[in-house]
Amino acid sequence: MNIANKVTMIRLVCVPFFMLSMFFLPVETYGWFVTALIFAIASITDLIDGRLARDKNIVTDFGKLIDPMADKLIITAALLGFIQRIDLFPYMNMWIVMLFITRDIVISSIRMVASLKGHAVAAALSGKVKMITQVVMVLVMLVSAWEQWGLWHPILQTIWFWLGAASMVVSVAATVFSGIDYVIKNKKYINYMQ
Repeated sequence: MNIANKVTMIRLVCVPFFMLSMFFLPVETYGWFVTALIFAIASITDLIDGRLARDKNIVTDFGKLIDPMADKLIITAALLGFIQRIDLFPYMNMWIVMLFITRDIVISSIRMVASLKGHAVAAALSGKVKMITQVVMVLVMLVSAWEQWGLWHPILQTIWFWLGAASMVVSVAATVFSGIDYVIKNKKYINYMQ
């Protein structure tokens, strides 16, 4: 396993720790600072692994498959945490979570079919933009949870609440666009499914 894939594996290892911290650490006592820190570390590995693979010319099919899977797992963990704490995130609805998960299942299915045909579907720019918007959304929403507990100035409560809602809207739009983009660019693999 090369260094880029090892960095990706760090992101996978972060997922259970992220979930445990999100589900069990109290937001009221800055417990979610740890949650946000774990998520930030996982997100930074997403920047590092791709750069390493390209710069060192060590891009592998394993990396092309495991990198998006690690992304999906960390984002899905966050979405499930937000739904569990709907009291903190009233603008996060189940249909949004289902939209994110459905898009990921469709893209993963395309990747699987491509893999069976001996091809690997690399990440597209729209998918990278989608991931960036999702990372920003999660971080902003984690910070907004602190604000709702009144840990900072009341004006910041309102600002962070609406920043969380706005980042979610942008992320939903990027998710829909990237899903459509992947389907159009990889429709030949969809034809193999018939």
